[in-house]
Amino acid sequence: MSIWYRGTPAGTPNQDDLAMLRAMGFRAVTWPAAQAAGIAELRRQAAIVSLAVEVREPLPAVTEATALTPGSQVDVRIPSLPAAVMPATVWRAVAHGARSIAFDAGAPAGAGVEDVNGQTPAWIAPARTIARQLTANAPLFDQLGDGAPVKFQSIGGIPGALDAVLFQTQRDWVIIATNTSGERAEAMAVLPRALPYAPWGSLLDGRVVAMRESPAGPIWNLVLEPGAARIYVAAKKPIKNIP
Repeated sequence: MSIWYRGTPAGTPNQDDLAMLRAMGFRAVTWPAAQAAGIAELRRQAAIVSLAVEVREPLPAVTEATALTPGSQVDVRIPSLPAAVMPATVWRAVAHGARSIAFDAGAPAGAGVEDVNGQTPAWIAPARTIARQLTANAPLFDQLGDGAPVKFQSIGGIPGALDAVLFQTQRDWVIIATNTSGERAEAMAVLPRALPYAPWGSLLDGRVVAMRESPAGPIWNLVLEPGAARIYVAAKKPIKNIP
């Protein structure tokens, strides 16, 4: 998880900028490959405040649709992605394979973390929250391979806005569910019999949820608010494949 930084002035790293980004909770910056002259100095300054550095070209902005096929690297372009759907869009990209995510305010210089009045823009809060959650749970996300789509038998809300992916690691089952619409989504699915029906812990808010037990498999009734994401984790006995 990083934030695009272009220097102040553009092409020139600024130690105060980097210290501010680190204090805000970001642990990495992404620097344009075209600004090659500033890379060495950026790495030197970033090391002082314990910021990692990624150097690459910008990517097309992720959208609710492209988050289904994101590739390993994703750019979250702030002007084109409303803060209300940012959590769902970013977590959807993670669920479908993104492992390097960079927030880009589109500022020609600096990182765009302050507006013209010196105030913090609205997108910073959800971006910082996502960054903290990804960092704190990095060992779990590093283990996620290819997931299996959850097939819902009934859906209330905007068709196509709800997405859920089931993963398994050596120790856990993991479900990442997202709703990229502006409407509340309700759905029901029967999960594979190998999965436990309770307890499932919510990774993002600490709540414990239970699913209904049935011979066919746990019955999952999901409710997701507009733009919301949920990540549920349950311990499992090791098995080879998802049925």
